[in-house]
Amino acid sequence: MKHPKTSIPWPLEKTLELLTLIRNDLIGDLLSGNYLREYIQARFQMQDVSRIKVEFIRMALRQLRQSTLDRIHYEGLVREIMEHGTTSLTAGNDQLFYQEVDRLLLRYLPVQP
Repeated sequence: MKHPKTSIPWPLEKTLELLTLIRNDLIGDLLSGNYLREYIQARFQMQDVSRIKVEFIRMALRQLRQSTLDRIHYEGLVREIMEHGTTSLTAGNDQLFYQEVDRLLLRYLPVQP
């Protein structure tokens, strides 16, 4: 007799903690070394970003890292994790994290992606 596969739904608090950790890991990567400049150059085709502007962006990223997760932005992913107990970031869900960072960067950069 086959046993049906069951999944235990994740509580909202644990789901938000997980997504916050993933977002904060991305922000941590951007804050380390020259990765932020490289990301801006690759994503926005900007070769010359002033040191001062980069420092303001770094400050804003640190503030974002300290903030609570934007539940509206991540609503679909939160729902998927809570309902199924799992999700795949390779299914395009990782773009949600980059979109949140890009939205912040666009406040400081004069171009659109």
